[in-house]
Amino acid sequence: MIKFLIFDFDGTIAKSKSLYLNAIYYTLKKNKYNISKKAVKNLLGFRLEVLLPNLGVGNSKKINVLKKDINKHVLKRSGKLIACPSIEKIREILQKKRCVLVTNSISAYTLPFLKKHNLKFSVVMGSEQFSSKQDAFKKLFKRFKVKPKEAVYIADRSQDVDISRDVGCISAIISNILSCQRSIQRSTSLEILRTIANTFKRSSDFQRSSTGMIRVS
Repeated sequence: MIKFLIFDFDGTIAKSKSLYLNAIYYTLKKNKYNISKKAVKNLLGFRLEVLLPNLGVGNSKKINVLKKDINKHVLKRSGKLIACPSIEKIREILQKKRCVLVTNSISAYTLPFLKKHNLKFSVVMGSEQFSSKQDAFKKLFKRFKVKPKEAVYIADRSQDVDISRDVGCISAIISNILSCQRSIQRSTSLEILRTIANTFKRSSDFQRSSTGMIRVS
């Protein structure tokens, strides 16, 4: 039975791809790094501590300086964040079940948006509060006395499946497609979230696939 939902923020609740893409790209260009926007785009969603070394930033002190500049850029423009189309369904889900938010963005960037859109999570964990999402999930399972198999991680990237697999929970990837095992099924974000909401009444709607993702019946 599904008892616990963990939400991602960027790309799942807020449309922040272009904001982060520009912040990272222009910060690196300003610091004389010859990086393409495509290279940055391919790594969006990862913690900056992981993303920057993969873009050629090897010095730990330099990483910290660039992180500060990138977060400053993002914070300055966070008031222009647009909600994802699925936000109404997410708000409905929050009224039915215990939900938490774990994001690779800093809390100072996330919390004002949540307040503005009246999204009330039991816990909000920003990137400054954990070393990896796997670590954050394990702490949450322990705190709320939930088994991993009773939890669903709702995010927007296929890479998020690896996080769910590492901790033993189910993953629901919200995008224009839902990948289940070897097949690709067309499905909208709202359809996926509707199934998640319905599972509070009928948990059989969720089946664990070999990929660790959910299958929508």
